[in-house]
Amino acid sequence: MIDIQLPTRYSPYHELILCSNRLVDVPIPLLIAETPVFLVGQGAVPIIWLSAPSEPGSKIWNYVVKEGQSMNSAVEVNNDKVKRRAEVTVGGTIVLCAVAETKERAVIEALDLRPVGLAVTGDPSGMMVGGMTLVTNKFVNVRVALTFGS
Repeated sequence: MIDIQLPTRYSPYHELILCSNRLVDVPIPLLIAETPVFLVGQGAVPIIWLSAPSEPGSKIWNYVVKEGQSMNSAVEVNNDKVKRRAEVTVGGTIVLCAVAETKERAVIEALDLRPVGLAVTGDPSGMMVGGMTLVTNKFVNVRVALTFGS
């Protein structure tokens, strides 16, 4: 088993609703090779980490959003403290939108990872991963919900 290093300041939600799929005590929603694709941490507004290939076609992924702050001029992070909503966009496309419902529960309302090179999209009705549809599944007490690559 690979020892995946998570950011020190990352505190996952007890429950994360990922486009209708329920993740309970699952710290890493999606993993590519040894890097989390995204993380959604507890905060007044969800705290986002988002990875992308270091260059097109690269197998090396780096965070383009760290602790809710963009590390790349092409990536925009908008936090709405009133609505408790965090939104990451790339070129006008919402890549990830998360809302904190409570201190222990957040909901990912929109997901489109195509701008970072993955065929993964989702909304409240479900999630498309490649040609597979995931709807209302439940993942409990696993380190990673879905893994891509090796």
